[in-house]
Amino acid sequence: MTTTSSQRSPQHRRSETKETNVLVVALDAPIPPAFSNANVFVLAPALNSWLRRWVSDEDAARSRAQERVAAWLDRFERSGVNARGRVGDTDPLQAIQDALLTSQPTRSSLRASPSDRSGSPTRW
Repeated sequence: MTTTSSQRSPQHRRSETKETNVLVVALDAPIPPAFSNANVFVLAPALNSWLRRWVSDEDAARSRAQERVAAWLDRFERSGVNARGRVGDTDPLQAIQDALLTSQPTRSSLRASPSDRSGSPTRW
C-alpha cells in the first residue's frame, strides 16, 4: 500500500517540506562538510589585522575573503550542493550577525584550522 502525503501525520509532512539552510563561516581554505539537500550560504569575513582595520585598509582583506568565497562555492558546486556566498564585515562577529539575519540558517558550521600558516593560533 502506498501512502500519500495527505495521509501522513502533520508532523511528518512538515519534516518533508522543511528546507535545511546552512550557514558556513569560512575562515580557511575549503574543506566543506557534506551537506545534502541543503541550501548553503558561505560567509567569509574580511579578516584583517587590528592596525589595518584601524586605518580602514580593507582592500587586501576583502580580496582574500572573496577568494575564499569563490573556492568554497566552487567546491560545493562540484559536490552538487546549492550554495551562494559573500564577503562579510571585517569584524567576524558582526559578519556572522549580519549573515544570521539575512540567511536565516537552520544549521551553522564554523570552518577554521587551529593555526595559521605561521603556526600561530588563529585569532579573530
